[in-house]
Amino acid sequence: MFLKRILPFLTPALFWLGLELANKFPGQMLYWGLAALFLALISLWWLHHIWLKEKHKDFKIFWLSSFLFLLGTFLTFIFLDRPIFRQVLIFVSTFLLFLEIFYACLFLREKKEFYLGNLTVLNEIFPVLAFFLLAAGFFGWLIFLSKILWIFVILISFVALETSYNLFYNVWGRDFSFARLWVVSLVIAEMFWALDFLPVGFLVKSLVLTICWWLFSKILIEFNQEHKKKIKIYLSTLVAFILIIIILLLARWI
Repeated sequence: MFLKRILPFLTPALFWLGLELANKFPGQMLYWGLAALFLALISLWWLHHIWLKEKHKDFKIFWLSSFLFLLGTFLTFIFLDRPIFRQVLIFVSTFLLFLEIFYACLFLREKKEFYLGNLTVLNEIFPVLAFFLLAAGFFGWLIFLSKILWIFVILISFVALETSYNLFYNVWGRDFSFARLWVVSLVIAEMFWALDFLPVGFLVKSLVLTICWWLFSKILIEFNQEHKKKIKIYLSTLVAFILIIIILLLARWI
């Protein structure tokens, strides 16, 4: 019981401390960043395998995207060249990690559906942030590892597959065709390869790719509905197109 009470505060605090030390001492960024990542992943793994797996059969879906979110935080953190951007990332990632562990521990102690509902809301956020941060990290690494682009294309296809699965699961549970997920995965892999040659920053590339991934996922989810709302599909497409145009116009071209 004591661990359930202290874990939501101890893990985020140590995670925040590790990233702050990484930001303060750039020469040791890799070591402190990996330490913070390892600690956070271990905490989530413990919650998943020791507690939640035995308590609720659908809890596993809450955790994979949060794992990917933390990994993406670390990968993106390395390539951010402005301390203020790192501070924003540190705050957001620490706050979301706290909420995830806090509500999970509360649910385990009190079994109230309210806490499960809060975890469900976080489950809507983590896939989007996980995809964006991992894509940004991959684009960042390609600055130095452009000769193995094909490996990152494969990696982003699996990231798109898992995060899209999370979005589909939120709407349909397990009642949907996996063929739709592979469509999203293949389209995103092609777009990732094409965007890598675009002369803009890695965050801009990732943001454009994330909007496209979200749009394709939402369109396929809508097509799985019995009563398809075409106006919703057209509106989503228009909004996504406008956002991409604005992002590219405001971006700094290299």
